[in-house]
Formats: sequence, C-alpha cells, structure tokens
Amino acid sequence: MTATRTAGNTPARAARRGVLLQLVRPVARTVPWWALAAGGGLGLLAAALPRLSGGEVTPWAGVNALRAAALCFALGAAFLLDDPARQTTAAVPVRRVLRHALRCALVLPAAAVWWSAAVLLVPEEARPPAGDVTLEAATALAL
Repeated sequence: MTATRTAGNTPARAARRGVLLQLVRPVARTVPWWALAAGGGLGLLAAALPRLSGGEVTPWAGVNALRAAALCFALGAAFLLDDPARQTTAAVPVRRVLRHALRCALVLPAAAVWWSAAVLLVPEEARPPAGDVTLEAATALAL
C-alpha cells in the first residue's frame, strides 16, 4: 500500500523550511539595524512634535506628524533593499528574493511596535479617528 502526500508537506518544502531556519541568524546580522534605528528615532521625534509644541494641536497637524514619521521610518527601512552580503551569499541554495523577504519579515515586528508608539505619541485629540469598521465599510474599502 502506498502513502499519499499532501501538497503542503512535500520533502522539498520541508528542506526549504529547514534552510530558511538556518538562514535567520546570518540574515539578521546583515539587516542595517542602525539605519532602522536612526529613521525610527527621527520618526518618533516627528510624531512627538505636536505634543512638544505646547499649543493647541489640530487633527491636521496630527495627521501630518504621522505622515512625516512614516516617511522617516520608510527612509530608514529603504536600506533593507540593499544587501551588502549579496556577494558572499551567492552560493546559498535560496533565491535573493527569499532572502529579502526574510529580512523584511525580521523587521516587521519592530515596525509594528514602532508604529504603535508613533500613533500613541500624537496627542489623543489630534489623532486621526480609527472609526468602527462595519461590514458595509469593509466591503466599500474592498471595492
């Protein structure tokens, strides 16, 4: 009797998963953490400017502060696309796209924490409204 395999659990996929797990540490060392920290710090400062200004803050100023913060973080995150180790990792059995995706996946939790901090630094009366997401609103956004 022969056993059938499911499409999601092939030996090639398991081998690829093992290679990815082995690549996490070397790829994490090549992430430009200094650029992310510099862009993130500058972005947090931009998000805190309405709070630090001392006067009354309008929602328009809060939105612009969050836009400036996102731009600063994006400038720091742009260095993720430059892989200084691309010459030394040419013999790795995975493609460059997969290595770049792994670099972005390593930064994603830090980016989520950073964005939460940036939104919380903007004064509450100046934060853009999140609003209630209803089924009608979600379908309107999907279209």
